[in-house]
Amino acid sequence: MSYTNRPTRQSIDGSYINGLKKHATKSTIIYIDGVPYTPATLTSIFQQEIDTGAAVTPAKGTWQKAVADAKAAKDAAAAVRPGFEQWVQATYGKDPEALADFAVPGKKPRVIKPATLVASAAKAAATREARGTRGKVQKKAITGATATAPATPAAPAATPPGTPVTKA
Repeated sequence: MSYTNRPTRQSIDGSYINGLKKHATKSTIIYIDGVPYTPATLTSIFQQEIDTGAAVTPAKGTWQKAVADAKAAKDAAAAVRPGFEQWVQATYGKDPEALADFAVPGKKPRVIKPATLVASAAKAAATREARGTRGKVQKKAITGATATAPATPAAPAATPPGTPVTKA
């Protein structure tokens, strides 16, 4: 028979012990799978399961409390860890030995793939061409005659209000 429930196993083990005490004599040898057992040995085996099973419940509660305490401590540390690492970086960023003492890695240089750099340069060149932007040197290189604006005729003198305007 297979009993998966601990209280049920403990109850049955207690019945086995009572049955052994009541019906088995001290000189009785019981063979189980070819191995000889005395009633005292079997009683000891069943009693050990009862005792260890009874110790599981309080141990489980202690373990669950320990796990909950560990989770709370982990959450508290996780809340301050990023800020602490930033402080260490800001304070000791140039000192690799100090960073190693805190087990905080130094900032890694940003790695940009060559294909990304080529695409970025092509986009920048296309943008400058589209907008017609030039640097100082390119602007100095531009020479040539500037187109003069056509002479505009002089504006007629203003007439006082109420005077009729005549065309010439």
